[in-house]
Amino acid sequence: MNEPFERTHLTDKPAIVGARWWQESMAIAGDPVARRQALQAISIMGASILGVGIIGAVAGSAGDDTRVEKRDALAMQRDYGWNFGAETEALTFDGSTYARYDNKAILSLVNDLTPTSAALRPYYIPTLFQSLLSTPRVTLPEATPGAKALHSVLVPIQTPAMREAYRQGKALATLFQGASDDCAVLVDLDGPLAVAFAAGASSLFEPVFAFDNWPHPLGVVPAHLTLAAVAHYQPLFVKNKGSRPASRVPPLFVLDRGRLNPYSSENTQFDNRYLARVPTGPNLLALGDRKLLYVVPSASYNREADDLNADFVAYGKSGIDVRMIAASDLTPEAGPTAAPPGVPADDWPPYYYGGSAESHHGFWTESGWGPPPRPAPRAPSGTSGLVKAYRPTPRSTQYNSAGTGMSKTRPSTMGTMPVVVAATSGLIVGAAVSRSGSFGRYSSSWGGG
Repeated sequence: MNEPFERTHLTDKPAIVGARWWQESMAIAGDPVARRQALQAISIMGASILGVGIIGAVAGSAGDDTRVEKRDALAMQRDYGWNFGAETEALTFDGSTYARYDNKAILSLVNDLTPTSAALRPYYIPTLFQSLLSTPRVTLPEATPGAKALHSVLVPIQTPAMREAYRQGKALATLFQGASDDCAVLVDLDGPLAVAFAAGASSLFEPVFAFDNWPHPLGVVPAHLTLAAVAHYQPLFVKNKGSRPASRVPPLFVLDRGRLNPYSSENTQFDNRYLARVPTGPNLLALGDRKLLYVVPSASYNREADDLNADFVAYGKSGIDVRMIAASDLTPEAGPTAAPPGVPADDWPPYYYGGSAESHHGFWTESGWGPPPRPAPRAPSGTSGLVKAYRPTPRSTQYNSAGTGMSKTRPSTMGTMPVVVAATSGLIVGAAVSRSGSFGRYSSSWGGG
């Protein structure tokens, strides 16, 4: 015969909502009828308990009966909401946009930015765009009705730096106009700038986005700004997608350089970092690409990002010629500052390699990929020289070893977050992260902004 359950003490802290619920369910365990009802309640409510967004300050005393574990950050966002652990925090947007914005159109972003070429679709990573359509898989029964989804708090941005990156992308497109189509481009700039560069180049190149994280109010990677930049340029991407020639279009793979941002505190930062995923050497060759142009911000970035070293070395072994160009090598020519009649303000002034229309196609001579599709009356000046000097070489990074057969490996702690787990049941009762460095207060709402 079962002994009746006797509760010796009650932990009644907002932080331990999971533990408190567990105690209350066990208090009736001595009654067989009540126990059956409790088990039914557990089966119904168990999933709901997982939806607790964040808990109050966990004191760490013996009565709290919880522990902190590391879980995959993106998986937690998919389960509990894009702003899990920071439900009361707002996203901050810097920049302005002058285009009319329909936040319903953003819901078609995943499809709008899917490459037209079936051969390129396996390399399209729409993870960031999918966050717009997400709802928590598990929520509390008393969750606030009508909680704001990410798409409803998104604000399109266009900054001066984005305008410059857009013109640099347009310059790259003019540089490759009429050239051989056996060259792929890989853009590795900070998210909003990478998007703007891709928008400028999208009249000729087919963008293939590879943003593999979700935004978060405390994210070490400000992915919401990348998403906001995409929202601004979405109409242009759609327009150019329908106007490119039906023949083979060279790919432009787009990365967010912020994916490897420094990360220092799991208590106050959300780790939404990730490693770049790019086609293999044989993949590129199968696409018809025997050359790869890697776009970095400036001359200060004279080698590839650490998580690309193994990939680039493998490209060389596959016979793919990898060169580097600094976006800062594409600059405007001295001349009128006002756009001529009929020329959109975003398109003026035009940018050129070496800062002059006469030196623009000198890129082809410096890269060794000549002859140029158009003559270059004079040699480029004031450029970084990366096009001539760069070649990928093996090196040890935190993501790979420079030994034989080097390959890329994600550190086990990268892209993870601490969560609070009830020691007895193993249920997640909250996220162990907040801006103040302590566990944020419990909220039944998952909406942002």
